[in-house]
Amino acid sequence: MFLTAADEGIAVFKIVKGDKEVWVKVQKGANDALNYVLTIVEVEAMKQEITSNDILTALNTDGYIALYINFDSGNQTLKRNRSRLLTSSLR
Repeated sequence: MFLTAADEGIAVFKIVKGDKEVWVKVQKGANDALNYVLTIVEVEAMKQEITSNDILTALNTDGYIALYINFDSGNQTLKRNRSRLLTSSLR
């Protein structure tokens, strides 16, 4: 168990199995704990899927785009997968 707030009726668990990480929160509900609220969160990296056509469409429709481009820390070189996307959208 990671955290217990017994006075608040909350228990939070962190479960790690292999490369998967899952957080579970059990919280007593209303009516003097006659019910419970169970929240489960599975942690994984955010997947950003965008194509050069998506970029062009957004530029033509809205006149601007917002891109989140990943750089390695302390390095000015684009990560390989982002470099290809930007190069193809500039053609």
